[in-house]
Amino acid sequence: MRFPPALPAGLVLAAAGCASTKPDFGVEVDHVSRYVARGAVLFDGPALQPAFTVTATRAEGTLSGGIWSTIDEDDHGGNAWNFTEVDYHVEYERSFGAWKTTLGLLRYDYPHTGFAASGEVHVAAGYENEIATPTLHLWYDYDQANGSYVDLELAREFELGERWSLALMTSIGRMSRGQGSYYFGVDEEGFSDFTSTAALSYSPNETFGFALTLGWASVLDGDYREASVRGDNGWLMLGAQAGF
Repeated sequence: MRFPPALPAGLVLAAAGCASTKPDFGVEVDHVSRYVARGAVLFDGPALQPAFTVTATRAEGTLSGGIWSTIDEDDHGGNAWNFTEVDYHVEYERSFGAWKTTLGLLRYDYPHTGFAASGEVHVAAGYENEIATPTLHLWYDYDQANGSYVDLELAREFELGERWSLALMTSIGRMSRGQGSYYFGVDEEGFSDFTSTAALSYSPNETFGFALTLGWASVLDGDYREASVRGDNGWLMLGAQAGF
């Protein structure tokens, strides 16, 4: 099952014309000291990660889509200043009282790497409250990994002033055998990661924003950990966003 690269963003742009309000556009550029996902080190060096999103809101829900990418900043993987991953996504979000639900489709391409493209479907449900929001995520790779990744997340955001905020998140993830083989080269299921982040954000106005994020991930499964570049990984991310 192979989707054309422009399909997710194209669907959102087409749907935006049917929305009851004008669509919103966002641009984000992050610099990350190390690229870590689901506990696995995908690039053990600095990377630049630009993204573009478009969001259309209706009374019953929000439809969004866009493109996310990563560019190696050094030659650690032999691809200095080349795109090594380009992701396309489309998501629909809808709230039912305090419950927030998400349904999404993602496609992953890996230019300049030799890795085959893959794709996932994503569903999530979170209970929003004033203490901390628990969210259960499920990703299913229908292509290369042919397996699932389940993530239970707990998040809380604090308003530190008119322009400052702090977002805290911690999560635990478990992989199927297919995902374990895809990310760690270990053909078994297990708890892949315990991940925590703290993001300090500053918005000088309604258009621009800046964020400093500290992240930490520990690989939990013993076999996954033994196969990892490192079992524990920290990273720093500096980001700038603009919305219009």
